Amino acid sequence: MNRQADAEQILRKGLSAHPGSPVLELFLGELLMDVQSDSLEAGQLLEHSVRTAPRDPEARHSYARWAHMNLRERICVTQEKAALLLPDLDDDTVLKMNTLLGVCSGRIEDAAGARAAFRRANAINLRQKTYDPAVAWQYVQFLKRFGEDAELQSIAGEILERVPEFGPARLERAKYFDREGQPDKAAEAARLALQNAGSDLNVEREAHGILARSFTALGQADNASREQAWIEAHPDPEMPIRFLPTSPPPLNR
Repeated sequence: MNRQADAEQILRKGLSAHPGSPVLELFLGELLMDVQSDSLEAGQLLEHSVRTAPRDPEARHSYARWAHMNLRERICVTQEKAALLLPDLDDDTVLKMNTLLGVCSGRIEDAAGARAAFRRANAINLRQKTYDPAVAWQYVQFLKRFGEDAELQSIAGEILERVPEFGPARLERAKYFDREGQPDKAAEAARLALQNAGSDLNVEREAHGILARSFTALGQADNASREQAWIEAHPDPEMPIRFLPTSPPPLNR
């Protein structure tokens, strides 16, 4: 009912009556974490709930989530690995655990562990009735970071096959064609990315930049100038970039 203050008060009264209850500690820890991701009290409650109920997969996963949000990736990895060994986990739970395990393993430079976790998550995602593109996109981000472009394009293709309107994957495909020197395909993919960018100005900037380069390569000066005008009207405050210099063209980023 979105009454977080009331929920917190009730849980605290419960813990006063039943100190150390792992269920109450878990629920209160999750509540505090959702309100404030860096809450130290949330971390303490979740850690204690794991110690008192080590075979509770939700407790371990929640503690792993808190650890990840607070840059304690090794704790995250330890908790998710332990949680995945517990019995009777459903596919949705295993999907979430492996995805977070992949993210955290990648952050501590365990590329092999991250890859294995992401592949397990992807296999489940592909057989789910409702495919989750955001989960697959975490896999794409890992592959991008470690320079595995062939597999990245394969996963991006799977996303677009199942959720064609997923803008980030469209933009990734546009970047790929841009790097490969295929301006016609890059322009088409960038247009589709713009159609599904929503309110993400960063996606829009990148898409317009690709369009500016592509139109220049295709000899469509008027279209390229229109894209450049949009870029100049919407500068990135942190990194202003001119995508359409007269000569030479910019290097692909």
